[in-house]
Amino acid sequence: MAIPIGITASGDYFNLERFLDSLEGLQRSMLVDGFTVTYQPPKTGAPSATPQIGSGELTVNIQTRVFLTAALSASWRHLTSEPARPPPTAAS
Repeated sequence: MAIPIGITASGDYFNLERFLDSLEGLQRSMLVDGFTVTYQPPKTGAPSATPQIGSGELTVNIQTRVFLTAALSASWRHLTSEPARPPPTAAS
């Protein structure tokens, strides 16, 4: 069973890099279905033709699914009121 999750994080380049690196280190299987990155220039001072390194803010939006083990999947179904499916039976 997979649970869809949307994640939004904002910060400078190096903070987002650390955040994304920490997602890679999770003990849970995660599938990224899509992502977008947007840049917001700094609001102070006159606009510059060339942005300064480290200035402004990046925002990343990630659409992902996290997968559950069979035991957690059964608990999740109970919590979400998803109809339970009968366990598979061996063919005779």
